[in-house]
Amino acid sequence: MLISLFVFQSEKGSHLYDKLFQEMDDEKLEILSGFFSALKTFISGMKFDASKELKTIDLGEYFVHIYHIPDLSLDLVLVSDKPEDKPVGKITPQIIDIIVKYKPLFLESENQPDQFKSFDEEIINLIVTNKKIIDESLIDDKSDIFKSIWSQKGEISSKLRDDLLASKNLLLSRLNDVSIIPEKLKIYEKLIDITEKLNEKEENNKYKKEAEKVNEELRDRKIRLKHYLDTAKGALRQKNYKEAYLNLLNFCLKLKNYAKTNVINKYQTFTNLLVDKDAPKIELSKAISEILMIPDNIDEYFL
Repeated sequence: MLISLFVFQSEKGSHLYDKLFQEMDDEKLEILSGFFSALKTFISGMKFDASKELKTIDLGEYFVHIYHIPDLSLDLVLVSDKPEDKPVGKITPQIIDIIVKYKPLFLESENQPDQFKSFDEEIINLIVTNKKIIDESLIDDKSDIFKSIWSQKGEISSKLRDDLLASKNLLLSRLNDVSIIPEKLKIYEKLIDITEKLNEKEENNKYKKEAEKVNEELRDRKIRLKHYLDTAKGALRQKNYKEAYLNLLNFCLKLKNYAKTNVINKYQTFTNLLVDKDAPKIELSKAISEILMIPDNIDEYFL
C-alpha cells in the first residue's frame, strides 16, 4: 500500500510537495513527520549515478523508495508498507510523467502556485484509478483523506507559503484599485482559496462574507438591468421613445462598475439619439436596431 508521496529538490533537499494517502493516528503521523527533517538532509547529500539508481530505506513499519529525476533535479520519494511493492512500482513512471508535465511548478524561477491544484488533482486521480495501491475504503472520502501531511499538522511548506502570501498581497493591492464589481468577486474567490491553503480561518471567513455580499449585489443588479432592458425594448416596439429613453438611461447607469466603459458609452450614444430631434432618420433607425439587438442575457455584460 502507498502511504505518502514527497517531491524534493535534489541539491538543497527542499520540500516542494507531499501527499498523504492513508489515515494515520497522531502518533504515526508524528513519526512520519519527524522523519521528514532527516529525509531532507539525506536527499541533499545523496548521489545518483547515470542509471537512476533506486534507494530504499527500511524504517521497520514503513519503506521509503527514492527515485531521482535528473532532468529536473528532483527526487520522488514514495513511502509504502512493503520493501518491494509491485503495484506502487508499476505506477511510479506515471507519477514521474505527471511531475515532468508540470515542470514549471518545480522550478523556483517559474513557480506558479495557482497551478498546484491541477497537479494535485492529476496525482489523486492517478492514485484512485489504481485501487491496489491504496485502501479502497478511502476512495469515497478522498477529499478528506488525501491531504498534505503538513496541512494536517496545520502547516505547509515554507516555499509554498511564501508564494501564497505574495499572491495574497498582490490580490489585496489590486482589490483597492478595482472598481468593476464582477472583477472584485473574482479577487475574493482567489483570496478564499489562498487563505484556505494558508489555514487562515478568520480571514477566510471574512472573504467568504465579502464575496456573498458581492454576489447578493450582483443578483439584485441583474434583476434591475433585465427589467430596464425589457421595458425599453417593449417601448421601442410601440414607438414610445420617451419611455424607451428613460429605461435605457437607467440601464446604462446600472451598468456602471459592472461592465466595460466602452460598452456603456456605446449604449449611452444609442440612448441619446432617441431624444435628439436633430438626429438624421438613418442614424435614429440604426440606433433603434442596435438597441433591439442588445443581448437579453444580462450575464454577457458582466466581466
